[in-house]
Amino acid sequence: MPIFVAALILLGGTSAMAKDGDGTAVIDFNGTSGRVIEVVCGSVGTWTITYTVPDGGMAAGGGIKIFRVPNKYWLGQCKQIENPKALDYLTCKRSDGGRIEFSYIGRFYKDHHEASVRITDSPMRAGEKITVVFGDRSGGSLGAIVPFSWQPPCEFWVESDLDGDGKFGRLSEPLVVKPIAGPVAKFVVDIPLVCRVGEKVKLRLRAEDRSSNVVESFSGKVKLSCTDAEAIFPKTATFRKEAHGVASVDIIFRSPGIHYVTAKQIDGTASGSSNPAKVSKTEPAYRIYWGDLHCHTEESDGTGSLDFNYRYARDVSWLDFVGVTDHLIWNEKHEPIVQTDGPISRSLDEWNNLQSAAAHKYYTPGSFVTFLGYEWSAGSERGGDHNVYYLDDRARVGCHFDLNDEFKDLRSRGEKAAFIIPHVGGRIADPKWFDPVVEPSVEINSMHDHFEWFAQEYLQKGYKVGFNGGSDGHFGLPGNDIWPNHGRLGLERRDTSVPQGITCVYAPKLTREAIRDAFFARRTYAATGMKILLEVTMDGRMMGEEYSSSKPPVMRIRAAGTSDIARIEVIRNKERILNHKATGKVVDLEFKDEEPITGTSYYYVRLSQNDGEIAWSSPIFFTYTGPPIQPKRPSVPWNYESAEDEPGDPVNKDYLPELMDHLSWRAPGRFVDLKQIHMVHSSRGDYALFYGIDSKTGNRIHIRWYIGFDSPRIHTSVGWRDFGSIRG
Repeated sequence: MPIFVAALILLGGTSAMAKDGDGTAVIDFNGTSGRVIEVVCGSVGTWTITYTVPDGGMAAGGGIKIFRVPNKYWLGQCKQIENPKALDYLTCKRSDGGRIEFSYIGRFYKDHHEASVRITDSPMRAGEKITVVFGDRSGGSLGAIVPFSWQPPCEFWVESDLDGDGKFGRLSEPLVVKPIAGPVAKFVVDIPLVCRVGEKVKLRLRAEDRSSNVVESFSGKVKLSCTDAEAIFPKTATFRKEAHGVASVDIIFRSPGIHYVTAKQIDGTASGSSNPAKVSKTEPAYRIYWGDLHCHTEESDGTGSLDFNYRYARDVSWLDFVGVTDHLIWNEKHEPIVQTDGPISRSLDEWNNLQSAAAHKYYTPGSFVTFLGYEWSAGSERGGDHNVYYLDDRARVGCHFDLNDEFKDLRSRGEKAAFIIPHVGGRIADPKWFDPVVEPSVEINSMHDHFEWFAQEYLQKGYKVGFNGGSDGHFGLPGNDIWPNHGRLGLERRDTSVPQGITCVYAPKLTREAIRDAFFARRTYAATGMKILLEVTMDGRMMGEEYSSSKPPVMRIRAAGTSDIARIEVIRNKERILNHKATGKVVDLEFKDEEPITGTSYYYVRLSQNDGEIAWSSPIFFTYTGPPIQPKRPSVPWNYESAEDEPGDPVNKDYLPELMDHLSWRAPGRFVDLKQIHMVHSSRGDYALFYGIDSKTGNRIHIRWYIGFDSPRIHTSVGWRDFGSIRG
């Protein structure tokens, strides 16, 4: 018998040698198995990928690799083989009992290579199986946590090396996981923030699970009620299955004032209350529009196509304006190139044409505004991260290597034809690079965190900028990125970050030009994802304006929250000059600064709700020309922090032991002097708030320890209060 035939028989094969890429695989989660499976977002359990060796067998030294195609759907975000009691514990085995080992584990959250295994001591016969387990519970681990946020179907590709030469071939079909929402837990109710008595407007509803994912399969009726007893609207709204979890009805308010609408499931317990609507007797001078100008798609390191992101922003999040800002970087010759973490590869021209076409396709003046843009992504030593926007969706992007050259390019395109906004992302923008002609605003919050310190750095240099909020979203959910995994403290597993930011603009109409003009006029404010109403004027001037007077200024603050308002704080330059404790959802407050400072000062408002949500007005720039006034009130810094200033309720349970147990493997010994402060009932879930110290940096930190979920959900951030008091 020829030797090679004998070898084939020993491998359990046939006379035809198998080739790399042959074999079959299935994926399983908690007993649901197949090539294509559905998995509920936020579940906890065990992933198992089973590979079956084909005819011809697998030689010693062979093995398999597992890759994911989407950027953000991890089989385990902190995959490890060291601690069988900790999350995301990995194991592998072969059905014939032979030796097998991991040759690679993807531990970095951006690594698409999930894991590789190879067999070591003996070949495997046809029909034998290799099993790779993510979240093995046999040693006491909780398992693996399914990403909280819904995403489009996610593909996992298995590659096989059958002859043991270290070269792999891809199996013919991917494994597919279809994320689905859990049962309905709440409703989001959306109405315009401002409208006129007698005007017909849309009341929109969205069914969500407890992780804030849209429950597309939901059908049923909800009962509607309104604080305007005279309002005209149907008393029920119907969710139809073909509408994919959203519904809408018309409503006409008949009474002026602040109004809310509540929805309650008729055949269930889910409910929800709307954002406020300020209803006026006459046509308002400005409408209020909401948007997110900081979104990433699969064209860089985000999720979902351009079409998917634009449709989600318009039809699910109900944004009025949106900007896609996929990354551009540079090659070794300092030429701009497309940055993508996925399988897509495009030339700059192809990318520009695609982005332009999408922005043009979805722009509907009066209904939905889009901006062509991109993220200028560079290290802080070269200026840091900035987003660039163009009024003309046919524009050719510049993306100059030198940020000063980028400023020149934006100026050269014409007055207000383009603008740029700095932010805190992977790299922190440096205010040493600034151009007042094209840089009207700074991003004060995003899903990365809240960064009032960042805005202060620009203002303290004398720059007259407004505030905006964005998602910096990478999950394909513009306007509704509630559970991103981009915490900034660098734990072993990136923790949950804050819900995305959002921008409100005061504009006379919904067009690109009007939204652009609002940014340049600084008629904008930022919020932490909730549509809070915030009106700030000073001596009749709107936020963003500049004026002078010889008299002490009088500020008028009118606000309506999505929850009870805890406090209104007025910041003047580097001081907090008002700390007003509020009650209820509506505030109408007048404040006179009896001790203005000679010269120009900036004033802005920080609003905090009991549920932890925040809104920041853009500054008003006031120049006092009257006689000098000797200050009498004590000076309080803008970033003053105390437990008394943070809203919340008493905690009826000590959550410190379970938090410490979780941190014992996530960040052993790092956070010290932890003290439980109180309980916060937030829109995305209840959490116990802790204060402490980061022993690595010496900074104050706060921790949100969420309760009521199947898996640990934790957010850690610098500072005790949540507005962004400390650079970090």
